[in-house]
Amino acid sequence: MNDSQKTTTAAENLMNALNRLTTDTSRLVVCPPVTKSAAINEYQALVEQAELIVLKAKDLKHEATGRF
Repeated sequence: MNDSQKTTTAAENLMNALNRLTTDTSRLVVCPPVTKSAAINEYQALVEQAELIVLKAKDLKHEATGRF
């Protein structure tokens, strides 16, 4: 796999992760959690997804530029 393919794959993975985060966020808007504990769990899951997206974006930057 050449560098262009690696960058393309990393970008597609990042886009898929962003799409999942958007879908989960929209689901919470349409069907909000009923209990406080469910809300905490749901929103914590969104935060974890966002943190993973940041890490994926940093990996993509590294793939594209060769720098951290």
